[in-house]
Amino acid sequence: MAVAAVVVMSLLFASVPARAAPTGYAAVFAGQSRAPTVGAGETATLIVFFANTGERTWERGAASQVDLAMCTADRASCDVRDATRTEWDPGSWHSASRYATQRQPSVARGQLATFVFSVRPAATVSGGTHRFPAELVL
Repeated sequence: MAVAAVVVMSLLFASVPARAAPTGYAAVFAGQSRAPTVGAGETATLIVFFANTGERTWERGAASQVDLAMCTADRASCDVRDATRTEWDPGSWHSASRYATQRQPSVARGQLATFVFSVRPAATVSGGTHRFPAELVL
């Protein structure tokens, strides 16, 4: 019998100052879906919200597109592949180092951006609480 795993999003924007962002870009963590409990082979969907507080509009498919990128467990670096996280990818993540891109075609100042991605633990993942540190990147 597989042990259930609890997935907890641990978002960098929620707990520490944002890293230096290009001029005109800023965001505030605005919430997330409830942390799911999933077993080996099961898939759960996670939803994360950020408010655009910068002067620039985020345009999906353009240079101003914003993605939710993975960070290392120690949060020393972001937008890097973390092998302990990629074993959770059901094949739907934006890239090897990014969970998702903004869902909305355009997110102006004051609007919320939605980031949706799924997780599915590999059979080798142990039970317990698993964190997914993340940060927004261009």
